[in-house]
Amino acid sequence: MRAKAFSRNIGAISQDEQEALGRAKVAIAGFGALGQAEFETLLRAGVGNFSIGEFDSFDITNLNRQRFSSLDVIGEEKAKQAAKIAEKINPKARVKAFGRIIAENAAEFLGDADVALDGLDNYKTREIIADECGKKKIPYVFAGARATYGLCSVVTPRLGRGFKSVFGRIEKREAARPIIGAASSIIGDFAAMQALCAVLGKPTISFPKVLVFDGFAKEKFRVVNLG
Repeated sequence: MRAKAFSRNIGAISQDEQEALGRAKVAIAGFGALGQAEFETLLRAGVGNFSIGEFDSFDITNLNRQRFSSLDVIGEEKAKQAAKIAEKINPKARVKAFGRIIAENAAEFLGDADVALDGLDNYKTREIIADECGKKKIPYVFAGARATYGLCSVVTPRLGRGFKSVFGRIEKREAARPIIGAASSIIGDFAAMQALCAVLGKPTISFPKVLVFDGFAKEKFRVVNLG
């Protein structure tokens, strides 16, 4: 049954690569619109081990963009839903739920992850994760979405300090909170593909190069250099 579940991946990736995804360990910081898109895509790709960091619970305002939000989960903890979702899609996947990520538990949250993904909406926690990824030499897939646009890039450990100096400017530019669900879905799915590339040794869009998407712009996708 499990082999058939991921059989359509074979040809796009090899059987050995599929097995590597089954062994892969992925940390997702934040389980809102971005984190849920990242998790679902990686889970369906056959990734076998996850750490999910999120302290929030579902509420009615999540319905426009968060894939696992529905009226029957309002008030339930988001991180704990991840294991229930995995049970329905890939019961052999292991999911460990964490609460709020702080400096004191960031190392435990990341563990020996092969890659970490950003599903966050605040700079402080991003800085904590970026710092810890640098110490552990873990690739960090930065992703952010607002309104109709989003950004995504892979940060390698050696670029952590330079990245943060630009990161602060990005955060201030994205202070407003409205968002169309399609924007977070597109960026979340792209971040998941970047994570697959990082795990399998494929090329990524790496910082200071950044993928920029704007659904309402004439040119929807651009790769820009922030260096």
